[in-house]
Order: sequence, then C-alpha cells, then structure tokens
Amino acid sequence: MDERDGFASTVPSPAPAAVTVELRADGHFEASSPQGARIIIGGETGPGGEPRWQPAELLMAALGGCIAMDVRAILEKSRAAQRHGRVTVLAAGRAEVPPGRPFLGFELIHDWGDHLDPRAVERAIRLAAERYCTVQLTLELGPRVSHRLATESRDSG
Repeated sequence: MDERDGFASTVPSPAPAAVTVELRADGHFEASSPQGARIIIGGETGPGGEPRWQPAELLMAALGGCIAMDVRAILEKSRAAQRHGRVTVLAAGRAEVPPGRPFLGFELIHDWGDHLDPRAVERAIRLAAERYCTVQLTLELGPRVSHRLATESRDSG
C-alpha cells in the first residue's frame, strides 16, 4: 500500500490495470485503454448529433459486456454453438442521495436463443457470475475507492 500526501492508496503500486480519462478541447472527456481503445464520455450528443455515453451507462455496459463475453466463452468450451446472444442490464433503482444517486442493484436479462439447452445456459451464467466476470465480482466485493493528487508536474497551458 502506498501513502502519498496523506492519501492512503488501496491499490498496490504499480496498479495492474489502468484506464486514463482526459479532458478534451471540446469539453468532453476521452477514456483510453492501454491497448489504445478510446471512448468519448459525457455531454448529450457529439458534433454530428450522435449520442454520447454517460458514466453510469458505461458501468452497466461493462457489467453486461463482461458477463456476455464470459457466458459465450463457457458455452463455446462446452461446444454449444451460439447464433444469438443478448444481455440487457437493468439498474434496479437509484438511491435518492443527490447529487450522485448510486444504483441500488442490477438485474441482467439473458437471451441466448431457444436453440441451446437452458440448463447449459444457466450453468454458463452461474459460472460467469460466480467465477469469471471481473466486473460483477468487483461490484459484489464493494472495493474501497481512493483518490490522490498526481505528484508529477503538469502543463500549465
């Protein structure tokens, strides 16, 4: 554990995974992954009118995407061919604690088509949720989140 400027970090240094979110000249934020993937966050629409992701929606997408990818991988290992796959993530209410209003829970609705054995799909969902989906396992753990100021020099312009 690190301690810098009175902030105790709960993440060992160096962190095993990192995503950077940076303010762009247009006032939106851009998140980038170590692999170079990028996504623009915030604001209702972009310059061409395309909708922008909001942070809470990205959390829901991360949960749904993680589970969906793991369920598919488990089904493929069991040689169950998927022709269809959809996971819908519903936020199960928001606490009335302005301004953040955190989600109180999530419900995931799985649709993997009617060509697969429902028991195989249920098993894959259970394994993904209980063993493999990093996002769900992290949300269930309720990890502590800490903040600290960067100590590197920053551009002034």
